[in-house]
Formats: sequence, structure tokens, C-alpha cells
Amino acid sequence: CALPIYSVLATRAALAHADWAVTEAGFGFDLGGEKFFDLVAKGGDLSPAAVVIIASLRALRLHGGVAPAKVSEPDLAAVQAGLPNLIRHLENARHFGRPVVIALNAFTGDSDEETAAVRAAVEAADVGFAVIDAPNRGAEGGVALAQVVLDTLARHGKGAARTLYTGAEPLRAKIERIATAIYRATSVVLTDEAAAQLAELEAAGHGHLPVCMAKTP
Repeated sequence: CALPIYSVLATRAALAHADWAVTEAGFGFDLGGEKFFDLVAKGGDLSPAAVVIIASLRALRLHGGVAPAKVSEPDLAAVQAGLPNLIRHLENARHFGRPVVIALNAFTGDSDEETAAVRAAVEAADVGFAVIDAPNRGAEGGVALAQVVLDTLARHGKGAARTLYTGAEPLRAKIERIATAIYRATSVVLTDEAAAQLAELEAAGHGHLPVCMAKTP
């Protein structure tokens, strides 16, 4: 896949012209974040300084049981019920050893009570928090997030990001690590065909490569 190559080139180009580069790594930390650390950053010799997880009250209401057609309407109980989803992404991000910041995208109709509930949950998890209001305030609406990220980096200092597994581990061990640590599977069962394919890949000298895992429906 050429996308990791483009991500590396784009990030290096950005770092040549600015102090910090911001990369959008995909939807959900499991889908984009894990792959960015384990494939893109490792393969491109990059070390992310921090993780910013973007959330919204609309998404939290949906995770809290609200029907998609109703997610634009305030619902404090649904937001509170949806918060474990956000915290799970935060837990996943912490596997990689860099500080995490939660940013909440603001939308018209969001209530102060809902925002306060998210802020309380995030601060209880001891990570930075900021509200993004770019739709209404333009660039000024993103300044608060930039400042929280800079403050977080100053507080935690420089450090090397971790990966979820090493290249020396067998392919099956890498699969098991992703499945159990990120997706919370209790175990991994391979068909005979899949086990044979992994053995063929390792025999061909590909066992050192990372695993790009896609979720099934």
C-alpha cells in the first residue's frame, strides 16, 4: 500500500517547514492510530510527540444509544453513557507511550452541561482537554487546542514513542497483540489455512514486517 509512504513524505515535508507537524491518522484510534504508530511511524523513522483524539458530543450521543437522526439534539444521559467509548480510545493511545490530549469539536446546539461532563471525565483520566470551535470562530476556535498540546508537550518533555510489538516477534504474536490489546479479544483462533499462510510468509522472509489489521463487520 502506497498510503504509508505518502504519509511519511508529507510529514517529513511539513517538519522541514515548521516546528510541529500534525497528521490525521484516521477514524478511531484502533483504525488509524495503531497503524500510524506501528506501520507509518516505525517504517518512516518518525516518533510522534503526542496524540490528539478528536471527539464530538454528537458521536458520544450515538455511542450512548441515541438514534442517528437525533444526535444533533442535546442529551446529557446519552453523552454520559457514550463516554466509555472515548475512554477506551484513550486507553488504546496510552499503549504507545506518548501524552494524549482530548479535543471536543463544538457544534451548534451542544449544551454546556454535556461539555462539562466530557471535561470532567477527561480530566479524571489525567489528560489535557480543549474545545474546538473552528466552525463558528475560524482559526481562533482552534487556538485553545494548540495551547493545550504545547503545554502538554512542555510538561511531558521529549521521549520516544513505543510500538505495540517488535519486528522480531512471529506474525501470529503480532496479530494476537493487536487483537487483545486494541480490540480486547480474549484469544485468537486461526484456521488451518490462515496458519499455513503465516508460515509461508515467514518462510519467505516476511516475518519481520508489521501487521495491518482490518476490522470485520
